[in-house]
Amino acid sequence: MLLTISRRADSFIQLLTVLLIFLFVLAISYLTVRFVGKWQKGQESGSNIEILETRSLGTNKYLCIVRVGGKILLIASGKDEISMLTELDPEKLSFEEKSGEVSFSSILDRVRKIKK
Repeated sequence: MLLTISRRADSFIQLLTVLLIFLFVLAISYLTVRFVGKWQKGQESGSNIEILETRSLGTNKYLCIVRVGGKILLIASGKDEISMLTELDPEKLSFEEKSGEVSFSSILDRVRKIKK
């Protein structure tokens, strides 16, 4: 009887230890991803190249609107090549303001609109 209680206590302690290790690894992963994201964002700031919009055309095929210096260019990107298609007039373009944060309610609203 006492031996059974001891085994249960050992099993519980092992489970608790594994859970604590898992939570520790999860926290370290989260902090690392946040740090790397902030570092990469800092590296991109102040550059002369900015991707304004990207649209997928299929597997490994994209159209990109890119600001390089003062010019806005339309670029086609494929698996093995990148081609400049044309220079765009900035006055004829319209962009939606995108906030850095995505809320659950905005995603839910989009799903509801798709289902209707």
